[in-house]
Amino acid sequence: EGEEEEEGEQEEEEEEGDETLKAEEEESDKPEGELDITMSPGGRKYRRVLPMYPTNSTPGVRRTKRARIPRCRPDREFADYDYRRRSGVKLRGMLVRVDEKVERKKTKRRKVEDEDFPVLKLYDKKGELLYMHKVVYSIAEAEKVDGAGNPVQDGDNSTVAISRVYSTKTTSVGVINLSQGGIKANSRAEYYDIHFCVIKGKVRFIISGKEYDVPQNFLVIVPAGAQYRIINQTKNTSSLYYQIVKAT
Repeated sequence: EGEEEEEGEQEEEEEEGDETLKAEEEESDKPEGELDITMSPGGRKYRRVLPMYPTNSTPGVRRTKRARIPRCRPDREFADYDYRRRSGVKLRGMLVRVDEKVERKKTKRRKVEDEDFPVLKLYDKKGELLYMHKVVYSIAEAEKVDGAGNPVQDGDNSTVAISRVYSTKTTSVGVINLSQGGIKANSRAEYYDIHFCVIKGKVRFIISGKEYDVPQNFLVIVPAGAQYRIINQTKNTSSLYYQIVKAT
């Protein structure tokens, strides 16, 4: 009698499990759908693709009754299983990661001006001000001239634009921009050496009749008394930094 009671209980449990499985399969026997859910801890959103169940089995042909999902891509898709079922593990579908476009607010950057940088003040031991000196200069706001020394405005078709950033009795510093085909005419380093640094592009120096093809990030020193000429070697604008330090 005890064995018969145990067998009866097992049959009832199996019947209950079969009924639960059928009910869940009926609920899942739907076309593919989408369900937005949020996964933790990253908070990414996924949409669930419901599994496909075989229908209209052909008589005499043995076919599987298992649910199917498309092949998953390991980087953004994975199968979703339900492990809490009493009758076994069930495939609930496939989760596909949803790409969301993050709208960022475009903020206008304020233009940096010379006034944004403080003036250097030097004091003696007694605390008295010795002198004030400006240390930061804007290249864009510097005076621009062509190879002949004539003023150049933005939008002019000049192939040579020299920005005189800083000039005193002892020092002259600036930037030379040579557009495509730009040539700085013959000049002479009268009494002092002139230092050039190619900061963009490639140029050709002709110093006292000898040619030097100088690429970016190279320094050229034109000795005092030598004649020189600069030619742009690229299809784009080449830029050079120059400095003249006069002996006192």
